[in-house]
Amino acid sequence: MEVWIEVIESYTDIRVWIAQNKFIPNEIMEVLSEDSLERVRWMIALKKQVT
Repeated sequence: MEVWIEVIESYTDIRVWIAQNKFIPNEIMEVLSEDSLERVRWMIALKKQVT
């Protein structure tokens, strides 16, 4: 889990890709659901509708 947080904080340009990842933990989805980028939040919202 710490690795995911470190990646999100260090490589902000790939947060959209991370949000699209099918295998991210729910805790990371929660973090990304409050992201500053609308597209990241949108991707997480779409995932929650499907699951």
